[in-house]
Amino acid sequence: MTPSIFHIDDDIQTLDVFCETFKNSHIGHQNTQIHSFSNRHELDAVLRNRPHVDAFIIDLYLDGGSDTGLSIVQQCRQLYPTALILVSSATKNPELVYNSIKTGADDFISKDIDAKTIQKIIEDKIFVRNVTKKTNPVNQLFCGNIMSQINQRSQDIIKSAVNCVHVFGATGTGKEVVADIFESNLPRGTPFIRVNCGALTPSLILSELFGHVRGSFTGAISDKNGLIQAANNGWIFLDEIATLPNEAQIALLRVIECQKVRSIGSNRDTAVNVRVISATNEKISDLVLQGIFRNDLWQRIRETEISIPTLKERKNEILDLVQYFCKTMRGGPYKLAPGVLEILTAFDWKDGNARELRNCLRSMTEKSSNKILTPNCLPPHIWKAYLEPASNVNIQNIKNEADHKANVYVAWTDEERPKFQKLCAMLLLELIKSDFRNKGRVSLRSLAQSCGIPKSTLPSKLGQIINFGLTTKSEIEQMLCYDRAHQTSRGSVVS
Repeated sequence: MTPSIFHIDDDIQTLDVFCETFKNSHIGHQNTQIHSFSNRHELDAVLRNRPHVDAFIIDLYLDGGSDTGLSIVQQCRQLYPTALILVSSATKNPELVYNSIKTGADDFISKDIDAKTIQKIIEDKIFVRNVTKKTNPVNQLFCGNIMSQINQRSQDIIKSAVNCVHVFGATGTGKEVVADIFESNLPRGTPFIRVNCGALTPSLILSELFGHVRGSFTGAISDKNGLIQAANNGWIFLDEIATLPNEAQIALLRVIECQKVRSIGSNRDTAVNVRVISATNEKISDLVLQGIFRNDLWQRIRETEISIPTLKERKNEILDLVQYFCKTMRGGPYKLAPGVLEILTAFDWKDGNARELRNCLRSMTEKSSNKILTPNCLPPHIWKAYLEPASNVNIQNIKNEADHKANVYVAWTDEERPKFQKLCAMLLLELIKSDFRNKGRVSLRSLAQSCGIPKSTLPSKLGQIINFGLTTKSEIEQMLCYDRAHQTSRGSVVS
């Protein structure tokens, strides 16, 4: 397919200069087609019947308007998620630049830049995107506008000098998918190691990440390289990085800063060449203020950040996600009966985001007939939320419920004033006791949700309560209940 560039500018002379500059240009050994438009009406008439556009150059001040260009950027990004969009203007207002990028533009170019320079920028970016589309199946694997943008951004990050990427998103938004995107865009054979930090106990995480030498601790019968060394000349993905204990944070900081790793029990460093992707559903900036996460490590892992919106913030992608899940679920492809999509779109998905949507569709397949998902297949809680929206909740009931909320107190004397981490442990214990008095035994899931703590890190928080001598392990377990799978895999509530 011949590369195509759409240029929108109300200055006819500017259009002519660009057209003449690009007339003899080649992208991927193909001639480039330039389409010039002096107003939005001309552009809209062509976009209605245009399935694909490689790049847009959009003037922000068409016909003297202040927001016309931004609205075109938004329209083009929705219609062509993978297209290159450059906005241009004679002004260099930082706020204007920020609004352009936020609206969906890839970059901002000043009209002071000569056409030849802009030509090189466009040729380079379009060529990379075209090659990726032909050789990399990632575009077919990850659906939705957000993941399409992250897919393109990952390619730019991989070939840049960026050493650390931090991914932030609520539970179920797709942090693992971002890792999949990065891995699929790497050259064949590049190491990509995944570590769930929350699944490793503090006593094991140092050995697993940094390795150990024989005899460094009980059970170390031979030398062992850590996962960071396994990721040499590649990437390591540290999921739930906020759960790293302080000692591991210090060691990781040295790896990032010096590109050297020292195994437990060793007195020698090993040089490594490792790039880091970290992920969490917690705001690390808050943990820094609380003294739980090191500020110097936070500053290094956030060289560039990727934030994934909740599904509630991108409901326009629900159709794409539903179609993807229906196509890829076991036993598929499945089809939706009329009316189902309307209900799925109306639901908030606030607890599990895209993962919750996927699990809902999986559960619907149990009642499906001929692989058609009908309204009758929807789980009861989805129907309940649809038929009884939050707006219909009685305000007086909310007030009465608030009036009966329990107060929790943590007391100490001036001589025994606890430090911050112990204070947090004391407060968590009082919250557990309060829930136990009001509701009986408390599940880990409900406790994690009520306290705003990831379920995977809750056992270590409970362990801190015991380590501070505030209560005993048996007393904690008398107040908490947990599912059979958790009991089988971990043996007890407290790790």
